[in-house]
Amino acid sequence: MGKKSYLLAGAMTLCLAAEAQAQESDPANERGVSEIVVTAQRRAEALQDVPLAISAVSGSDLQDRGLNDVRDILALTPGTAFTSYNAAEPVLSVRGIASGGEGAASDSGVLMMIDGEVISRDFMRSAPIFDVERVEVLRGPQGTTYGRNATGGVFHVINRRPGDTAGGDLSLDVGTYGTIKFDAGLDIPIGPSTLSRFAFQYSRRDGYFEDVATGREVDDRASLAGRLTIEQKFGENVTSTLRVHGSIERHDDTSPLKAYDPTLPVLGPPFSDEIFEPSTDPYKIMTTPGGSFFDRDIWGVSNELVIDFGWSKLTSLTSYRHGDNHFFQSSPLAYNNLDVRNNAKVFTQEIRLEGEAANDSVYWIAGVFYLDETMRYGFDRFGGAATNFGPTTQQLRQSSNAQGYGVFGEVAWDITPQLTLTVGGRYSHDEKDFAIDSRAQGPFAEFFVEDPSQPLIAAVSDSWGKPTGRASLQFRPSDAFMIYGAVSQGYKSGGFNSEPLNLVSATTPFDEETVRNIEAGVRTKLFDNRLHLNLTAFDMQYDDIQVSAFNSNSVEITTNAASATIRGVEIEAVARPSRNLTLSLGAARYDGEFDEYVDLDGNDLAGTRLAKMPKWTLAVSAVADSPHIAGAGVVRLRADYNTRSSIANDAPADREFGIRKGKDIVDLRLAWVPDSGKWEAAVFVRNLLDKAEMNYVFPQGILEQRFVSYGPPRTWGANLSFHF
Repeated sequence: MGKKSYLLAGAMTLCLAAEAQAQESDPANERGVSEIVVTAQRRAEALQDVPLAISAVSGSDLQDRGLNDVRDILALTPGTAFTSYNAAEPVLSVRGIASGGEGAASDSGVLMMIDGEVISRDFMRSAPIFDVERVEVLRGPQGTTYGRNATGGVFHVINRRPGDTAGGDLSLDVGTYGTIKFDAGLDIPIGPSTLSRFAFQYSRRDGYFEDVATGREVDDRASLAGRLTIEQKFGENVTSTLRVHGSIERHDDTSPLKAYDPTLPVLGPPFSDEIFEPSTDPYKIMTTPGGSFFDRDIWGVSNELVIDFGWSKLTSLTSYRHGDNHFFQSSPLAYNNLDVRNNAKVFTQEIRLEGEAANDSVYWIAGVFYLDETMRYGFDRFGGAATNFGPTTQQLRQSSNAQGYGVFGEVAWDITPQLTLTVGGRYSHDEKDFAIDSRAQGPFAEFFVEDPSQPLIAAVSDSWGKPTGRASLQFRPSDAFMIYGAVSQGYKSGGFNSEPLNLVSATTPFDEETVRNIEAGVRTKLFDNRLHLNLTAFDMQYDDIQVSAFNSNSVEITTNAASATIRGVEIEAVARPSRNLTLSLGAARYDGEFDEYVDLDGNDLAGTRLAKMPKWTLAVSAVADSPHIAGAGVVRLRADYNTRSSIANDAPADREFGIRKGKDIVDLRLAWVPDSGKWEAAVFVRNLLDKAEMNYVFPQGILEQRFVSYGPPRTWGANLSFHF
């Protein structure tokens, strides 16, 4: 972050100070920054009044920026990062704590929810996001107001609810690489007490990559998703909201791979002769006959029942989600091919009771949570004839049946109109039954099973539990200023390794991880509400942190590091120096290292920086509207820039092949909105500078170097949207 963000923040402040002097008599305060209302504490509050580290993006903002998935949204959030081996294995990182957990019996440190429903399995987290009201990203441990607990943070998508009159929204994107994306959301009142909204999205594009040998496009993608929401009122005090959803995705590749350094050999003796990449262009790759594919089908149903008793409100959220995923990852040279299947069935039930007391000076909430999850994961691994690895094969099947329980509650007491004390607690308990069957054959079978002469078959059970809590003190000397301090704890359950080499590693679980977070923040509204400036500083102490690392055979093993410390500062600002200009900034600076950790090879890594954590992140945007002229409408120009430091993929860092280089992504959008505001036409360009961002760095294993996957190149297109 360094000087970049401080200079930008300073420039914004000086600009606003000058403008405030000139315009301080504006009675209507039309130049003020709009408030965003969030439900991060399970009740509607202005974002600036919440004593948490939280970022929020509105649905209209998502559409203007062309944000379509988790990765796009995290790029705008201070201190967050996203990496992905493929669409089935997204890794969300918040304050240096990553969500990923491979296999059937591991959990995530970052909680993802959609309309309050917990999305527990990684392979279901990158499904299409559409018709969104807002997205809330909470940083730091959570659990005293949420059904499921989290150590790193929460990523919550809140979709649009039905409107009380007939209407809707339509949006069409067309662009380079044969891109077509059509979104629709239709409000259809059924009766005086029954409302409905039907939303769907169709999206397709051609591949960003080219197979040098054949000239064919690689990584074509297509998806279709829909959601029906029915809101039914029973009298004045009872509301039921039913949601039914489904999505289908078909890709012709999972994640095309490229050598980290295309000028160096990819593979060599004893596995083959030296082999080089055919091109240094990140988007020109070598593939294998038959290529790869990725299929994912997800469907589910949920019902939210709210009963208002007057003195309190009861909420029951029941959900079921089913996911099937099948992908074939054909690596370059076909040295290591994977045919992978994921299947998950997840049932959750959350019940909350909340209310106010003592003349509304006390707010309280109490709840219980239950999760029942069945997960099946497996793959067939084999090599190609082009290498000596070819005759080696592996077959792995595993299953996990998990139950999670939580009891939570929180009380917020307004000691005075300016001072609020909040205290909360939680107890979490998790149980897992894990089974595995792993077999390997061929000259390199020992890479995957220690004794290939017999199959590795095991079944084991374990449980974990932990009480956690949160306390905060919030002081508001004026409507324009709030300061808070908080102490919170987080818990993530233990689990079992997805690719154990022997019976001992198959039946030995890794333990739960816990975190203690100390945080202080300032929330301000300055210059007659034309600048919202928020600062947060934190110190997080992790114990038994779960660290996933690849051994020399490219097998991922999870162990518990003794401890780690992460400290950081986060800055968020939104400024409106004039009626026609809005500026925003989000930045973070982090330091995190292991206090105690001995890796798989026995190396003492105390003092080593944590893997997959950026040192700094920065996102800046500007939106400028032309002066309004009757009959001419408004022209709106939007510019977005986001960047981050380089990220080490491993600890200790592999300086030669294991650094995901920093990125500089610039997006532009030019739109025209007529006076009626009922439709809009826009043109856009994304990744204007055509920077090839490294998404993921693969383990080296038997290779001479490592493979990487890249994000999209420069794209451009047009959008036409209607509101009626």
